[in-house]
Amino acid sequence: MDHEKLMLYAFKRFMEVTDDQFLLLDKDGRVAAINENYYRSLLLSSVLPHDKIIGRPIEEIFITSVLPELMRRGEPAQLNRDMFITGPEYSLDCGRKEIAVRTCANVLDDEGNMLGAFAIVTAHPELLRLCESVFDTRQKYQLDKETAGSHAVDLDGQDNIIGSSQEILQAKDKMLRAAQTSSNVMITGESGTGKELFARAIHHYSARSDGPFVALNCSAIPSELFESELFGYEEGAFTGARKGGKMGEFERADGGTLFLDEIADMPFFMQAKLLRVLQEGEIKRLGGGAVKKLNVRIIAATNKDLYKCVRKQTFRSDLYYRLNVLTISVPPLRSRQEDIITIATHFLQDLNEKYGTRVFFSSSAMNEMEVYDWPGNVRELKNMVERMYVFHQDSMIRAMVFDEPDSPPPEPVESGSPKISLQDQMDSFERSILTDRLRACQYNIRKTAESLDLNRTTLYHKIKKHGIFIPTAKSGSDPAP
Repeated sequence: MDHEKLMLYAFKRFMEVTDDQFLLLDKDGRVAAINENYYRSLLLSSVLPHDKIIGRPIEEIFITSVLPELMRRGEPAQLNRDMFITGPEYSLDCGRKEIAVRTCANVLDDEGNMLGAFAIVTAHPELLRLCESVFDTRQKYQLDKETAGSHAVDLDGQDNIIGSSQEILQAKDKMLRAAQTSSNVMITGESGTGKELFARAIHHYSARSDGPFVALNCSAIPSELFESELFGYEEGAFTGARKGGKMGEFERADGGTLFLDEIADMPFFMQAKLLRVLQEGEIKRLGGGAVKKLNVRIIAATNKDLYKCVRKQTFRSDLYYRLNVLTISVPPLRSRQEDIITIATHFLQDLNEKYGTRVFFSSSAMNEMEVYDWPGNVRELKNMVERMYVFHQDSMIRAMVFDEPDSPPPEPVESGSPKISLQDQMDSFERSILTDRLRACQYNIRKTAESLDLNRTTLYHKIKKHGIFIPTAKSGSDPAP
């Protein structure tokens, strides 16, 4: 018996005896072989005989199969090994759930020509039990911590800054170095990156950790109230002043740390007063005469280019140099893509613990999150995870869920109507095309992208740009091979 004949018979025997589910496609994306285990797992098997599946396009069996995309790319390497939870949509046994591992790869000849692709699915019921056991342990730990009352410790240290990317590790290193000093710190970064979390971590690891941490958002205080909010006031200082006066944020932070968020939005007249306090180390309440010495460390944060503000003369240069002794730049989420799933899983675990559930991300949902650019950074990711959790089905989150737009897109310009820019009209036209095509493809992202000759990443960006709502139940992101 020659070698090729042996390989053929060995393959056929493997298909018969393996506990795994095996599916093979030809170069045209049609089913070339499917073993009995795989066939029995299909809901389709109740109405379609085994031999009638052979030769059918894979999309007729799994509308969201990843194999056609893998074949289109033509890469010789394995696509992935991912995990998902089986359920009634994948099995006739609707009560059976287990974790399955799926491996997909192309089949190429010696010259690199595409011959087909295959998928192998291995079920691991014991792995689901292990995950549930770990979840139960974590839930018990959370309950013990809550019942411990005041004895429970909620750390604000670097363990709460999640991620292992090079960018976040460098920021953590600077944070720990800053904590060992008493110098003022400036934290920069886009909105939603977690600047306050870094500020709290610096305080936690500093010699002031036993003192108070007071946070003040400079953009949220009306300019006329800023001085009294920061320095406090005495009784009768102004009409409506509280009886007995009020302690300001500086006094509240005495012996600890005062975090001034959005420092670029501090009124210009207050910048001079803040500078004097930093130089003298003392404050005087509004309407009072007594001077009080304070020991406060300042950590400031901004999402703006503060040096540009100095050049535009909207921020004092002397205050800028007084605050900007040590600088920590918090990277945006899009620059540390490898941390996205870790952070999302952390948020999902918090929701599971809060509501006593066992909800998991599918591989397709994780892939969506990894390619999305997250303009709102970690804050947007947290909101997205909560939204996906609310709209999930069974125990699986299968797709990102975008907000439905509050208002319809602008209508095309007609004669005599107000002027609308060319860009607005183009955006409206593009949104209309995307919405119609998504609806026609039943919100299947892969099919929509192919029909528009776009890659999926570009389509996701355009969906986010135009605020197009994707119904969860039709998102077409089931983890079937």
